Amino acid sequence: MAHGVQGRIVLPVYKEDYYDYADYARECKNPPKMELAEIFQMFDNRQCPAMREKPKLFIVQACRGDQCHSMGYPSLLCDSSGYPSPVHAHALLPTMSDYMIVYAAQPGKVAFRHPDHGSPLFTVLLDVVEDLGKTKHMREIFIKVTYILKERSRRDWALVGELNPPDNSLHVEDGLSKKWYLFHI
Repeated sequence: MAHGVQGRIVLPVYKEDYYDYADYARECKNPPKMELAEIFQMFDNRQCPAMREKPKLFIVQACRGDQCHSMGYPSLLCDSSGYPSPVHAHALLPTMSDYMIVYAAQPGKVAFRHPDHGSPLFTVLLDVVEDLGKTKHMREIFIKVTYILKERSRRDWALVGELNPPDNSLHVEDGLSKKWYLFHI
């Protein structure tokens, strides 16, 4: 989990890494960010030949903007960091293959977390993998995760009287060339 903006995640800043409190405070106001494309490229066919034709899964539990209505649950907090960014995470090298990237939020939207239970994406993903991980491939697993998240969102919004809740879709980029099972069956 991290704070983020479109195409970047905000790196953590730890007080113990700074000798001078003024340096620490200055860094907190403008924390370092890393392009998601840089992370993805570390595992592409050119930079990581050992991972060629092997599936790669990246799950990004971070905001991708500051609009606060995608994947909404009334009881969840917004993780928005509010940093503007013109960068798009889709600027991947053409050498990228056999990958799946799962974002907890649509482009331009915030990601949510429950103050006590954490990320709904990870909570549901763990349940679905426990239930279906030995028999279903990754696409089917994330279809089921998306369905459960949407149903929970509709239920939660109905409890507060909202009959037309916001869309609760994950954003999945799928470059897999074959079905990917977590376990050999």
